[in-house]
Amino acid sequence: MGLPSGLLWAECNLGANSPEGYGDYFAWGETTPKESYTWNNYIYGAHNQFTKYCDNSANGYNGYVDTLITLEPMDDAATAILGGGARMPIAAEWQELIDNTTQSNETRNGVAGRKLTSKINGNSIFIPLAGYMSGTELTDAGTKVSIWTSSYGTYSTSTAMISHFTNSNGQVSNGSRLFGFPIRAVRR
Repeated sequence: MGLPSGLLWAECNLGANSPEGYGDYFAWGETTPKESYTWNNYIYGAHNQFTKYCDNSANGYNGYVDTLITLEPMDDAATAILGGGARMPIAAEWQELIDNTTQSNETRNGVAGRKLTSKINGNSIFIPLAGYMSGTELTDAGTKVSIWTSSYGTYSTSTAMISHFTNSNGQVSNGSRLFGFPIRAVRR
């Protein structure tokens, strides 16, 4: 993509075999997909009872607080699955990608998505509108997608940063840590 940071973006979502494949879905900080995405089975506690990645004692289990604002490598699904320097991008790296590309709707092999074309070198990547997992249900497939960053949320303790795409735009915002979202890996 020729980005100022030199960051290299994966062609596919984690777990996908093609750019239009949805890939696997992960809760934030978890390294394996699961059948259901709820607070009851979230690895680092539940809403207002977090055991890791918590900056507010009122939301930490027994007042737990840490200073972690980026996933540690052991909690990064891209690192755990791909190794070799692969990782989840931080929120600022998604913003860099969005700022340095033009976006357009595209359908590949019947899959709706957003094509991000570099303003720098003309290369592009395809982001399938893969929806998200809530409980056991795939929601909004074909109309939107939120993709995890490795950055802790700015809205509340129960959120992490996402890159959110619809069929009209892409932006970095907050998403609930419990939902199953796809991951797009990066490396240097």
